[in-house]
Amino acid sequence: MLAVSASRDEQNAPGMKEVLAARKKPVERLALALVPAAAVISRGTRFPDTPPARIIDGNDPVAACEQLMAALRTDGVL
Repeated sequence: MLAVSASRDEQNAPGMKEVLAARKKPVERLALALVPAAAVISRGTRFPDTPPARIIDGNDPVAACEQLMAALRTDGVL
């Protein structure tokens, strides 16, 4: 099985100092029933900026290899 994933690089990756500082911050847990409905804001969801993954059928190894090579050439990897 071969899995290839393309993902966008994280622009501002937190450093070790930020990660350790975040662990020390207190976490406040609220029951949803206690939060007024007006205070809950739904921002929805969005799809990632990257295109969806391609699934290559591996039943025929030769055809799967050709599809993989064509996909890599199309993406400019090869």
